[in-house]
Amino acid sequence: LDIVRLIEKAKDMKFPTSVLGLGILMHMAPRIIKAYDHFCDPVWPDNGIIAGCTQSTFWARMFLYRIIQGALAKFESQTIRTFIDDISQKLYRGTEGQAIDDIVSAATMLGKSLIGSGLKISNKTTVLGRTKSMRETIVRRLKFRNIVVSSDTKAKDLGIGTSGGTRRCTHFLRKRVIKAKGRVKRIVTLNRVNKKAGRLYNTGAYPQATYGKEAQGMSPSAVEELRSMAAQAAGSGAAGKCATTLIWVNLGVQNDPAIK
Repeated sequence: LDIVRLIEKAKDMKFPTSVLGLGILMHMAPRIIKAYDHFCDPVWPDNGIIAGCTQSTFWARMFLYRIIQGALAKFESQTIRTFIDDISQKLYRGTEGQAIDDIVSAATMLGKSLIGSGLKISNKTTVLGRTKSMRETIVRRLKFRNIVVSSDTKAKDLGIGTSGGTRRCTHFLRKRVIKAKGRVKRIVTLNRVNKKAGRLYNTGAYPQATYGKEAQGMSPSAVEELRSMAAQAAGSGAAGKCATTLIWVNLGVQNDPAIK
């Protein structure tokens, strides 16, 4: 976000001047990274969303409010979801031809509004559609309007895979499960008591393995895979030990994936 444009947007929305001044000063303040007992030189931001800034979400929402409001008012039966600088736009239409026309018009309007406000559209922006011909037509027509996007059968939004059809998209979920298994292996190698193992599992491996599955659901085999990871973190070193006993006794009943 350009600081000057951010102030202009705030004034346009009649944001309290005193609060705006304090917020902008905090947003523009230098960042200093600390690693152990070492500090880096001050980093002065001039634009963009500052990683770790507690006000970034608020400033982004305020900056995008008018843009999103205008796009929603123009086209009915659409959903626009934002999270800081991630924006997803969905339209639902009865026929493929109508869907193509409205998607192109809605995406063009939103894209030009973002560019006109000094923002940039990522080259990772992806068009999803039910058929290949539909996706290719949308990409080709948007290119004529100077909005370059790609098309695919799946895309990632906030780390969650989304497909244009009815099939489940599990590619990104499997990658996270593999990383979670690596974290469990590191927990096992640590010299620790069971309570600490439970905290490490709850704050590291379990969130890594389950993020995004709430939207797509979990099969019984996926739940058993999570229980196996929990039993391993609880100290399963020999065959024949009951996973339920290990989890309930060493990690607690509340940490059993089958119950969560």
